Amino acid sequence: MHNAIHNTPRERLAEAVVSIVVVEAPVHVDEVIRRIRTLWGLKRSGRLIHEAITRGIRLADSSNGYPVCLRGDFLWNNDQQECEFRCRQEKELLKIELISDEEIATSVLRTLELQFSSPKEAISTTAARLLGFHQTSEQIRSRVDGVLDELIKQGKIRLKDNGMIDLITRE
Repeated sequence: MHNAIHNTPRERLAEAVVSIVVVEAPVHVDEVIRRIRTLWGLKRSGRLIHEAITRGIRLADSSNGYPVCLRGDFLWNNDQQECEFRCRQEKELLKIELISDEEIATSVLRTLELQFSSPKEAISTTAARLLGFHQTSEQIRSRVDGVLDELIKQGKIRLKDNGMIDLITRE
């Protein structure tokens, strides 16, 4: 791109946001900023760049006819109710904080479909692998375990008397 990003009309930045979200939702705001910065050929984003892209995000998140909504730190398609998990290959994307709880939950549910009733640690490890993490750090385990606990509270999975966790639909 030839135009300085901070001089780019926010409508054009909002369109860039939408093009990313349509393909990758849910996607973390920081990842959208990184992708747009890269699209403009920039290696880093200073305050002006960050503010310009944030204005584009705010416009895309508004009711101005754009199909994007902001939920917490993640951008979603307006009509998107659920998400698939993705196995990330890029090193810069392998940050657990850039993955939504909903995507982690999908990887947990898929893990239980694959390996049936399992102990919490095995579920966390396999779910992390499905997301692209080759090693399960304490930070990753803690985040996945938190999502697992929430799924139990919501009644989507169950903790059995023997300490194993399983899908509700299996008896």
